[in-house]
Parts: sequence; structure tokens; C-alpha cells
Amino acid sequence: MKQFLLCLLGVAVIVGFSLMGGCTKTKTVIKNDTTIVKDTTVITDTVPPLGDTTNRHINDSIWAYYPLNGNLGDSSGNNHVLSLVGGGAVLGYDQWGNSQGALDFNGGSSYAEIADGANFTSPNFTVSLFAMWRQTHGMVFSKVNYNDATGATFNLSVDPHNYLDTITYSISTIGSNICSTPANGGQDMRDPTQAIQVDSWYHMVISFANGVMKLYVNGVLVHTETFSSTQLIYCSDAPFILGNWWVSDNGPAMDGKIDEIRIYSRALKDNEVAYLFKTFMTH
Repeated sequence: MKQFLLCLLGVAVIVGFSLMGGCTKTKTVIKNDTTIVKDTTVITDTVPPLGDTTNRHINDSIWAYYPLNGNLGDSSGNNHVLSLVGGGAVLGYDQWGNSQGALDFNGGSSYAEIADGANFTSPNFTVSLFAMWRQTHGMVFSKVNYNDATGATFNLSVDPHNYLDTITYSISTIGSNICSTPANGGQDMRDPTQAIQVDSWYHMVISFANGVMKLYVNGVLVHTETFSSTQLIYCSDAPFILGNWWVSDNGPAMDGKIDEIRIYSRALKDNEVAYLFKTFMTH
């Protein structure tokens, strides 16, 4: 959590990643990415009930975590390098007004890459992040070879070619040809509850476990589907790509921001997803 001031009801104990009840914090609001207005907001979150250990286990099986607090470092301790490719991908203001607090993309050919994603082969996974679009489309997170679209395993996007304005989670269905054939087909699931609004932040989580795909938006499970196989096919040359997906198809390139990126080698539970949304989203 970025620059939260915690008050702990008489006991000075710091609890990792948790907001305690009755705290007052300063929130910075960005307007047009130039004007910064500060106000004070009272947080009324309650202390987790006795026996709730969600906050203690939220980092279990975490593969990479990029809080983007002024740098691109992986705070999971696993040292998976996140790099920016092209001058149109930079660190910009996050939703709290922190400079260099979020990945900022200009919708061109630039992107961010986690090269070690090529070696990610877990049968189960979760990707959690926050995103904001300046236009009603943009690829957010993909496992794909940027140069030729091979190895396209899954992605999270608002795709201008299909389902404009709608958060979509897709998994490839081209089987064993995935490593040699450019992406040309998949199983899609969409958020049926809302169309995205530009300049608004959303918390999105996709997970896969034993063939079950799940899509969460703002802490709520909005869609579940069963995939045709309980296992995904991974390719050794397909890294994780953020903000774009394929050099020959920049139409879905993202003009917007991404923050608080978490990648797990397990499927998060519903209460864990809700916890991440409640802890890190604007109050």
C-alpha cells in the first residue's frame, strides 16, 4: 500500500498490507495528469475478525509483485525483472498522485515485459492488477511472443476488435500449435456487469485452476467458465507483455496506466481478491 498512515487503536503494531479501522489519511487526486489536489479522507475499514488470516497469507505462492513505488523492482524477492520497451512506456502518476507510481503507456508500439514469464509454467495461476484507460480499449496483460504472436496462452484486455468497452479474459484454444502458430482463436469470458469508463481505475483479477477460468472486477467475481482442458500449454519463448501484445497489431495497444501487479502460481480465493481490492483501491 502506498503512503498509508495507519492508526492502530491504541497498540502500535504494523500489520502488513492491512488498513485498520478509524484511520485518517491524505489522498492525492490527479486531474488531467497535471493538477494535484490533496484532501483528507477518513477510512472506516474495520479490523479483520478474529481468525481471519487473509492478510497474513496474501503473499503465499506469489511469483512476482511490482508495487511500482518509484522503480520497477520485484518486491516478491524472486527477482523477476520488469523492463520498459520503447519510449512510450514510462513510470507516471498513480491513482494516489505518487509520481513514478504506475506504468504509463501512450498507445503506440511501446510495452512492458517480464522476460521470465517465458519460464512460467504453473498449472494454476492468478494475475491481479489495477488499470486505467484513456480510451475504451487496450491490452493489459498477455503471455505471448511480441514479435510474432506465437505462444499466446492467455490475456486480459479491452479489445477494440471484439467486445469494445468490455473487460475480457481470453485463453488460447489452438492446442499444441500454440508455440508455432500466431494467435487466432480463444475462449473468451467478459464482464457482463459494466462497460469501462475512461480515466477510471479498475481492479482486475484473472485466475485459472483445474480448468476453471475466473474473472473478478473491483473485488467481485463477475464470470466463471470451464476450459476444455485442465492444463494450459506454455511456450519457452512467450514472456509476459503489459500494455500491448503483438508488433503487427498495435490497434489494441493500451493508452493508459497499470499498477500493483501481482502474479501467483495458485488461484486466489474470493476473499483474497476482495482483500486486495479493499486494501489498494481508492476509498
